[in-house]
Amino acid sequence: MLRAIPDAKLSQGTFGLWTFVPPTTGDAGVDAGQPSPGDAGTADDGGPCGHVCGQAQYDDPFCDGGACDLTCQGEHYDVNGDPSDGCEVEDSPTGNHTQATATNEGASLDCSAHDSQFYWTGEIPSDRRIHTNAPSGFSAVAGAAPDWFSYVGNGEQIPFVICVNGIVATLAISGSVQPNCYELTIQSDENLWAIPTDASGVATRISSCTTPLCSDYSSGSTIYFEVSKTCSVFEGHLVTYTLAGHL
Repeated sequence: MLRAIPDAKLSQGTFGLWTFVPPTTGDAGVDAGQPSPGDAGTADDGGPCGHVCGQAQYDDPFCDGGACDLTCQGEHYDVNGDPSDGCEVEDSPTGNHTQATATNEGASLDCSAHDSQFYWTGEIPSDRRIHTNAPSGFSAVAGAAPDWFSYVGNGEQIPFVICVNGIVATLAISGSVQPNCYELTIQSDENLWAIPTDASGVATRISSCTTPLCSDYSSGSTIYFEVSKTCSVFEGHLVTYTLAGHL
């Protein structure tokens, strides 16, 4: 098969002899219309970016439209939007982003201990990046993954002792410019409650049960708590939260 060699030409020299003059740039062995090495636009060649797109931490760089860009790996987030330090923030806690993988916080005390209190903390980072190997539960719209906790409510375990199996919980968000973009969800064997945060970043659930005839959960059952981001992401954020209450 004949191949066209771009920029090649013939030159007539002494005594009428014709001489082949190779191109001064490019690769004479590349078919016409095929890009030379370095034009593919990948992270590891010169390409349209004009240089190698370097890797920082927990990111996968690539060249997009002549500019270097990146995707984040798993539970690492580019919160500050600066590609020079990659996806610099790791979620905490990790691996608890679905009900099936909820962090096990043990069990409450029984009724003899009166209020069985709990106090948990965590972070919810978010960004606008695509995440490779994104954790289960990750929302591309919110740019974040929820945190789940499980807690066994022992409640009334002592005969002839009257208890009220109620759930009281308060979620407090810190460090967000959108404090009303989060939600506390509580799920028991009796009911499900979804409480959005207010303008100050607080969501509170107070039990309406005041007598043993009313209960928010059955004694010995598992209660699930979910902390999630509900608004679409417009820039990276790292918020911290506390989740406290008693059964």
